[in-house]
Amino acid sequence: MRGVGFGTLFLAGAALGLARAVDPLGAALAAAVGMVGTVLGRGPGGLGWMGAALLVVALGALRSGVALPGPNPLTPYFGEPASLTGTVEGEPSGRGRATLFRLRLTRVSSGTVGATVLESSLPLVEVAAVGAAAQSLGPGDLVEATGRLLRATPVAERQGARGALSFPVLQRVISAQRSAMTASNPFDRLRQSVEDGFGRYLPSPQGPLALGTLLGGTAGLSEQARLEMRTAGLGHLVAVSGYNVVVVAALVGVVSRRILGRWWSIPLSITGIVLYTGLVGAPASAIRAALMACAALLGTAVGRVADPLTSLVLAAVAMALFDPAVLADVGFQLSFAATLGLVLLHPRIAPAIARTRLPRWAAEPLSLTLSAELATLPLLLVQFSQVSVVAPVANVFAAPLIPWIMAASFGLALSLPFGELGAVTAWAVWLPATLLSEVARLASQLPRAMVYLGNVPPAAGVAMTVPVLAWGLLGLPEGRDLLDGARLRWRRRRLPARLAAGVLSAALVASGIAAAARPDSAARVEVMALGRGYAAAARLPEGATIVVVSGRADPTALASAVAELLPPWERQLDLAVALDVEGRVALTEALRRYPPRTLVEPGGSDTLELPGGQLAVAADRADGGGSAALRFGALTLALGGRSDADADLRIRTDRDGLVGVETRSGDVWDLWPVGEDRRVSVLADGEQVWRAR
Repeated sequence: MRGVGFGTLFLAGAALGLARAVDPLGAALAAAVGMVGTVLGRGPGGLGWMGAALLVVALGALRSGVALPGPNPLTPYFGEPASLTGTVEGEPSGRGRATLFRLRLTRVSSGTVGATVLESSLPLVEVAAVGAAAQSLGPGDLVEATGRLLRATPVAERQGARGALSFPVLQRVISAQRSAMTASNPFDRLRQSVEDGFGRYLPSPQGPLALGTLLGGTAGLSEQARLEMRTAGLGHLVAVSGYNVVVVAALVGVVSRRILGRWWSIPLSITGIVLYTGLVGAPASAIRAALMACAALLGTAVGRVADPLTSLVLAAVAMALFDPAVLADVGFQLSFAATLGLVLLHPRIAPAIARTRLPRWAAEPLSLTLSAELATLPLLLVQFSQVSVVAPVANVFAAPLIPWIMAASFGLALSLPFGELGAVTAWAVWLPATLLSEVARLASQLPRAMVYLGNVPPAAGVAMTVPVLAWGLLGLPEGRDLLDGARLRWRRRRLPARLAAGVLSAALVASGIAAAARPDSAARVEVMALGRGYAAAARLPEGATIVVVSGRADPTALASAVAELLPPWERQLDLAVALDVEGRVALTEALRRYPPRTLVEPGGSDTLELPGGQLAVAADRADGGGSAALRFGALTLALGGRSDADADLRIRTDRDGLVGVETRSGDVWDLWPVGEDRRVSVLADGEQVWRAR
């Protein structure tokens, strides 16, 4: 438990450093103080453990602080139309109609700034693109993209991105670059041949599902199939996780043990794990699982039983030491939380499920799914504002199919070089993959299969996580010893002290709930540049929530922005307005998640009275587009093509598509571009107040 404690403190410090909550100089000073405290506090009754804890936290923060990137070479190009040249890094993924990928730049040029050839420290840029060229991209493709370069979002920046490019014009050069990359990388060459073989023998969605189960990824799945898997809570089955690594290790171990004996099976199993991790692209979740599996195998070799909790924490510490940015990777966070749930919560949940007398084939998947779901629920709510209600039931029927699909897919991969044998083996893959697809489809069609909430702050996620994990931790023998000691110390305290502690805790909880439920006294409007369009989302003092959209905004990004504006307990918009046909398409995902009480379609004209404000919509263009004026408090915000003489703020887009907010001081208008920082917040409490962020 001591190793788990210090490992957890190191990870906490690394997370603080990654969030820039502690600068490297402050971390170094804290480490020095902790070292002095560790030395001076040694001995019976000393406080050396406090110094050691401070030292470990400070070292974690110092490691992250040192690893943070230096000056951004792309800063002069932000907000400028630029031409970027680079290679695709990693496997592209889909989000709505867009394809997301990362571009490792080698050259960037702009008409106003000039050209820069990047020879070292090649920066990563996040790109969201549409069209056939984007959908056919693969790792190593040489790409030239032209568009407006923006600053990366904070989350993407923590994951290594130095810029963002939304909906650029793409030119792709595959020939020399991709062939050279695949020729020099046997893992990529092997994966590409397996992908081609699965596509040759299996239709969609069976082929992409089987390939995702074996090697991870959903690139070949249609958007509808991805939505069904996500809604049913089965998305983790087509993502590389610890389960895949355990299956590979067990398969290699069983075969090698029967042929070569016990001692040779361990190095061969480790070799198989390393090769499989490289084959699937070495994502953070696979690396974490591989480190844990290798630690367990090495422990077996020296005659020690590996502790899964210790192995999990030490694997995370090793990854954070190598690259602290991995802690900001959502895939790693979900994998870590799910494994933590299996370690801490499954021993508690499994006996309770067993007492229900469910058959074993249903009880085991249900207890495993509930353990992982409870541990990852806060993270899902904070990161995605959504949770699948049907996931436990869907996993009961889907989990038994996964070993069948993996074994059959492995057999198909081995039989691909033998022509007709592959066609025969493909039938063994098609049947379970079809059943998995049907489970996802039927589960996703159940009423309220996916629940969408508003913005859940990280503090609320921590508040949900701590008691659940503490409940699981106290089920361990070490946790029960800690609990017994705490009970003894608590009983020794006098009644007034215990009563005061209870009253103080209740007061803090009540204050937090009251503060969260109290409506904001100031109106809040956020203007967001979302691809080739923009959205203005307003939260009025009385609690009304309004979204006005124009242009080809990205539907998924818009839905996520709406979730950030809503409080956790609200699941509906009061008003949604599409100023043009493209804006109505962009609203599709947001309307599905948060159905509005009132929807204004393109071409409509009306004046709507709202609690705390008024919205006037006018169809003043022949193409069905429109404009709007939102009045709240003493402010009037003009949107779209409207030219309102009484407006205090106007949202405009220039000919290059850059969204900006024009603010008036007297008769002078100043343009605040949204494109650089992605959004501008406008607050109004009776006075004109603007804040860019």
